[in-house]
Amino acid sequence: MWLATQTRRLKLGCAFNVVPMWHPIRLAEDYAMADIVTDGRVIMGVGRGYHSREVETFGAPVIDQAANRELFEEQVDLLLKCFNEEAFGHHGKHYDCPPAVDYRGYQLTEITCVPRPKHLPVEVWMPIASSKSIDYMASKDFKAMVTLNGEKILDDVI
Repeated sequence: MWLATQTRRLKLGCAFNVVPMWHPIRLAEDYAMADIVTDGRVIMGVGRGYHSREVETFGAPVIDQAANRELFEEQVDLLLKCFNEEAFGHHGKHYDCPPAVDYRGYQLTEITCVPRPKHLPVEVWMPIASSKSIDYMASKDFKAMVTLNGEKILDDVI
């Protein structure tokens, strides 16, 4: 954030957040705060992660690629709800928001993300590492971050 105070036009980001290492609502709130503080100059990047020593340590799958992709896609769906909906409910395999608990005598059916980003829609970037990544990125209208093997991946797809 210090860098944001020293610049006026520089966009800031970290390439991508390894989403399976985060709770998606917490990630959405942290991004929203950075968006507000930088007046829209923060870039959101999302990725599944590939270092087992990092992701598996946090209890998220990475060795099982299908499980990793399933978790990532549900997390991104929840993240996008936080950004794009004032109030929402999400009931998936990995996340139940809000959970079915009694709250002041009634059941909550929706929650809100506070704060929400000031600058919408949120521009999301994603590294491409396979044709499945390209298909998913395109289905969500994300921008592509071409990694070191990007040329080979693009050759395989095109």
